[in-house]
Amino acid sequence: HRPGEGPARPGPDPCVRWPTGGPVRTARLCMAGGAGGVYTVVTMPEARGRGIGRAMTLRAMHAGREAGMRIATLQATDLGIRIYRKLGFEELFRYRMMVRPAR
Repeated sequence: HRPGEGPARPGPDPCVRWPTGGPVRTARLCMAGGAGGVYTVVTMPEARGRGIGRAMTLRAMHAGREAGMRIATLQATDLGIRIYRKLGFEELFRYRMMVRPAR
């Protein structure tokens, strides 16, 4: 959503910010059964290194806590893993992603 507007629809709140006319960062929180999944934390390359990913992750986590979330989960890429560890997340397991080329 754009600053000053509410979410476009009920449900998970996409946290997109448009300070320069285009999106520079996003995060999404999906909740079920007291657990919240923090997904799609993305910062555009030109906006990286300013604490934006951390801020968006914290925004999603705070929104979840206010809605009754007791535990937060996420999947980290190499770009985000240091941020999440500093926020207190612990690695429980790794998974392998497999892709089948289109024919």
